[in-house]
Amino acid sequence: MKLVKYKKEYYLLFKNDLEKKIPLLEVKKRFLMKAGYLNHLFPPDNYGLIYKNHFIFHSLDMNFDIFVACFDKYYNLISTPFLVPKNRIFIVPLKTKYVCELSCKSISIIKNDNLNKKIILLKNKFLCSIIRCIKLFFLIIILANIVFISFSCLASEQLNLLLGKDKTLDLGQAPLSIQISDPDIIDVNRVGMTNSIKLIPKQNGFTTLILQYSDGNEQHWNINVGKAQNSSNYEAPNYEENFSNLDIIAKPLRKINGISYLIRNGKVIIVGSIKTIPDFRKLVKIVSSKSTLFYPAYEINPYLEEQIYKILEGYLKLMGEKNLQILNRAGFLVVSGVSTNPAAKNKVWSFLSALLPNLNDHISLKTGDSSIVQINLEFLEVGKLKNNQVGTAWPGMHQPIVGNFNLGGNLLTEGFSNSTLQVAPLSILLKALKERNFARNIAKPVILTRSGEKAFFLAGGEVPIVSNIMQNNQQSSSVSFKPFGILFHVTPILQNDGAIWVQLDLEVSDVSDALSYQNIPGFVTRKLKTNIILKDENYVVLSGLIQTKHSKSISKLPLIGDLPIIGELFKSRKFKDDESELWIAISATKEEQSYSKMNEIYMNKLKNNSKNSLSFSLLD
Repeated sequence: MKLVKYKKEYYLLFKNDLEKKIPLLEVKKRFLMKAGYLNHLFPPDNYGLIYKNHFIFHSLDMNFDIFVACFDKYYNLISTPFLVPKNRIFIVPLKTKYVCELSCKSISIIKNDNLNKKIILLKNKFLCSIIRCIKLFFLIIILANIVFISFSCLASEQLNLLLGKDKTLDLGQAPLSIQISDPDIIDVNRVGMTNSIKLIPKQNGFTTLILQYSDGNEQHWNINVGKAQNSSNYEAPNYEENFSNLDIIAKPLRKINGISYLIRNGKVIIVGSIKTIPDFRKLVKIVSSKSTLFYPAYEINPYLEEQIYKILEGYLKLMGEKNLQILNRAGFLVVSGVSTNPAAKNKVWSFLSALLPNLNDHISLKTGDSSIVQINLEFLEVGKLKNNQVGTAWPGMHQPIVGNFNLGGNLLTEGFSNSTLQVAPLSILLKALKERNFARNIAKPVILTRSGEKAFFLAGGEVPIVSNIMQNNQQSSSVSFKPFGILFHVTPILQNDGAIWVQLDLEVSDVSDALSYQNIPGFVTRKLKTNIILKDENYVVLSGLIQTKHSKSISKLPLIGDLPIIGELFKSRKFKDDESELWIAISATKEEQSYSKMNEIYMNKLKNNSKNSLSFSLLD
């Protein structure tokens, strides 16, 4: 047997007989890697395989036997062709350059017993099991990676939007939380009580929407607003289209003296120095429209720092953030305070960080308007009395009979009087009503609360209600308390124009014996829920909560009035309807004004009353 290479092809010759040659197919390394490490192929009967520079082989998981012959680098046979059963590992002899794999029919014509170097055959089943486990382990890793990549592709979806065109997404279930990497790009609103959300584009750019559900799953959306482009290219620093867009945006910076710019990693880096206030105002005008694209690396003239900070604080007030301030403490520049809401906080930080170099974020994690609002409420019960009399008024029915007895009676008629009260100021109207006994003051609470925070007030009490519960054939009692009186929740919200938006939830209740049942008290309740907008120190009156009481009284002559039929002529009936209407006068005042005008007067009044009450000495 001899190995021959002819025109880059290999052949096996037997006794130099060209008619008994076997063509060999060379197995390249690339094919070996594709087929799997140490895997064998079985060629046709009249062909064989040749491997170069391979020393360890196996026949695991094969359903056929193979013959192996080994040759050195001079194409000389150095081992007897050996039959390798399936599920074996074998090692070729030293100095082996080529290994030929032959079929059973091809090897039947070979007989050579003069060679003493043999193939080492390992029959250790334990080692074979280890090899199988290694193959299975790598197979599991490959499959896991494929599944992970597939799920990652499915979880992260691409969505392209255009300005002015909203997009509604049906999620199938309500998300637990919604996170947006850049809130300046899109707004997300829930559509009513459905499981859908509406995406509202605000400006061109790229952002990521993350939806988290109660079962722990997450859904990611890569959202591009504007021209459709790949998200990886959008963030690439050398992306030509992105570079040209940034250059167009930053071009107005060249008109500012002492300012230039660089474009790096998708950002416009502002360099140079600001020397005048007008130049800084120009910079603010350019940067404010696209603040997320700018990064400040310029210098500020030390003599202009305080003026620049005041200018920026003025811009913050225009944005509704009057409780934020910029501080410079020994060169450490910070923005601190309380923002109105998380979205406004992100917007403010994006604006300031694009204009001030080395700015640090010390804005409080708590949000909300810190302005104090004083709510003044006055509860009035305005009464209206109706007296209707029907019957005959005989002398002596309401007073002793004196003089002659006269049977000529007069029918009573009902009289009405309508008057018009025209008083401009509300305080004068309320005072006039109370002085003429048309109204009585129930309560006059004054509440101070922070803008946006709910305040609670109760003027009344609580009634214990006992209830019996049967449990495990045993009766137990529990006591709960029901509040009654004047109960309300009020939430003032200070608007940018100075108006105060008041959310009022009111309940006026009283215990009623007529509505009681089996020792359980009943309640007469009047409720009101409304939203109103008040100008500072203006009043609004809410009314219409009416309560009506009916009563009837009968007057008659003694003895005669008790006679049947005839006695009706000697009776007089008086019907009385009591109607009471609840008026609620509301006014709201900002804290800084209420303290200077109203609180000072009120405190002085309390001080004077205290002096009058404590006008004695303990040592007298």
